[in-house]
Amino acid sequence: MAIIDLGAVRAAAIILASASPRRVDILNNVLGLQARVVPSTFEENLDKTAMPAHEYVQRTAHGKALEVYERLVRAGEAPPRLVIGGRPPPAISRPPSQHC
Repeated sequence: MAIIDLGAVRAAAIILASASPRRVDILNNVLGLQARVVPSTFEENLDKTAMPAHEYVQRTAHGKALEVYERLVRAGEAPPRLVIGGRPPPAISRPPSQHC
């Protein structure tokens, strides 16, 4: 279990590489952070069938965060201390006999 100094996190300039209203709400309203929203332009075109779902999610979230980080630095901004990228897991298709 990680112990997080929420005060230190709140003091950091946090970038959310997503325009998801749910993620913005969680970070800013539930956790009390003041994340700056910078939607990513990362193309979500990785082959979902070529890797396990958790790897697809991890690679896509990483790609989003890295794209935003690099774009901000190229624009002359100071390198952000924390960029958060997210991606929900892809839907899993099951035959009707396997549904719960």
